[in-house]
Amino acid sequence: MALLASVLQMRQQEALDAPFFVLTVDHDLRSESASEAASVAGFCAQFGVNHSVLTWHGAKPSTAMAERGRMMRRGLLLAECKARGIRQLLLAHTMDDVCETLLMRVRRGGLRGHASIVPETRISGIRVLRPFLALHRSDLRNALRRSGLSWFDDPTNANMQYERPRVRQALQAMARDGLPMDSIAAYATVMGRWRAVMAQRIASI
Repeated sequence: MALLASVLQMRQQEALDAPFFVLTVDHDLRSESASEAASVAGFCAQFGVNHSVLTWHGAKPSTAMAERGRMMRRGLLLAECKARGIRQLLLAHTMDDVCETLLMRVRRGGLRGHASIVPETRISGIRVLRPFLALHRSDLRNALRRSGLSWFDDPTNANMQYERPRVRQALQAMARDGLPMDSIAAYATVMGRWRAVMAQRIASI
């Protein structure tokens, strides 16, 4: 919702008229998800914005739900972009996501573990942009509150059965111990650049 509100505000302030399309992924894991997606569609309709709900149909995995869900979400978004001729995809990842992903990758080991989400990349010919990586999740929520807008919290984000909520809890403890999220995100950025340089050098050998 924060990304949608920001794009709408930017278009209004800059008098932009380039078309854009809002895509909402419904993982179909909770009974409320369809109505939540419909609420986003209703908000878009108020502003004459094109909107489509992409639903994950079929049986759901019994293990590795978060990872399978992430892969399915990316697949649905990229397929819809290609089908509609959309060349740029904006995603609302924040600094929180950067730090959470970094710690999750570090746990798995390897050089990839010491980098994280990048602000711009190209996947299957689609330019993927993440404009909120320098902002905390709380910054977006505060901005929505100031604008009088609401949002939906997925309860699975607080379910300690999954890895990411546990990592999120660990980050909060690290912040209390004097290691703020900004420092972790800065480390991820530096290591991401280092990894990119190393990949280029190795490729030239």
